[in-house]
Amino acid sequence: MNEIIQCEKCQKPVSPTQRIYSSIYHGYICLSCYHNQFPKIPPTQKPLLIAGYHNHIHLLEKTS
Repeated sequence: MNEIIQCEKCQKPVSPTQRIYSSIYHGYICLSCYHNQFPKIPPTQKPLLIAGYHNHIHLLEKTS
């Protein structure tokens, strides 16, 4: 499993240690594409807490 494959997004050759499987692209993408597909979140904020907070707000809106 140490063959070089192409990134599904940018088509650059990537080694096994520099790629990650993406369900969006249904294949492997390089780590830089992987990190670029998410909005930049300040290190002080935890993404899971933010997502949970938004879900909580939506639940409140539906019930009221």
